[in-house]
Amino acid sequence: MSRKSRTRGTRVSQKPENKHVRIGGYVVALLDVLNQREAIRALSKMPANEDERRGFIQKLKASIGVGNGVREMVLRFLQNYLNAKPSAEIQLLTAEQRKIYDRNRQHRVGTYLFSDTITVHSSLISDSGSPTVRGVYAALASAASGIMNCMATRVPIRGAIEAGVGVPCDKGEIYGPAFLAAYELEQTVVKWPRVVVGDELLEFLRQVAGVRTNAPDAILQRTMADVCLSLIARDEDGMWIVDYLGPGMRRLLPGPEFNSPVAAGLIFATSEHQRFVRTGDTKHAERYAAVIRYFQSRIAIWQ
Repeated sequence: MSRKSRTRGTRVSQKPENKHVRIGGYVVALLDVLNQREAIRALSKMPANEDERRGFIQKLKASIGVGNGVREMVLRFLQNYLNAKPSAEIQLLTAEQRKIYDRNRQHRVGTYLFSDTITVHSSLISDSGSPTVRGVYAALASAASGIMNCMATRVPIRGAIEAGVGVPCDKGEIYGPAFLAAYELEQTVVKWPRVVVGDELLEFLRQVAGVRTNAPDAILQRTMADVCLSLIARDEDGMWIVDYLGPGMRRLLPGPEFNSPVAAGLIFATSEHQRFVRTGDTKHAERYAAVIRYFQSRIAIWQ
């Protein structure tokens, strides 16, 4: 994605009633609930009697319940973040700084749900035409919170976050290379429960973090970009990932009440690894071994 595409957007007519959408740089996070294909395949046979019908309905409810639980968890985090009350420090801002802060809070973050997948997307360009990191933080933090809590509740998810050209469509969908890039990352390189971060998004954050000016808006975006970069780390295979158990996440969740979910996530990863070893599934056993190594490398931060 070129520097120009990151810093400018084009408004085009969407419908005769003069609605407009912005074509330009977008961040897209795609989160997928794992193990749902097996649950859906278990519903492929039509029930032949009442007992089978009851069993069918129970499996259906369980499958739908898992997907709904993950979606509600991510959406709840986003709502809490987007609607959070300003901290006491905001009162210390000047009138100009407060105006910029309030304008940044109004930047839109969209979501779209389909089957067992949720997408979070937001423009990288503010209404004033300057780069904004608010949506990137929302995507990264919701992914980090989502995978941490899902591992603790024994519901593995995986996903990808990337930036690129996009166009928001009706019903909250995002269309274009930004979505395609996130989808291809999720399908081809993620492999185990984690969220991979694409190179384009990483470059965008580095550029924003590297802007050296004392303009109030630039300072705000640079600070947010630094926070976003603290939520990203390189995994053992060289991929950049959302570091959901790293120091950056710990600074956002300092309370001791978050220690137990992390310990529960490690227990779940270990049990899944053992299950795949017992069944001779070497591929998935190796993938969960990677998850265990990630947890073990971070667990001291949460003790």
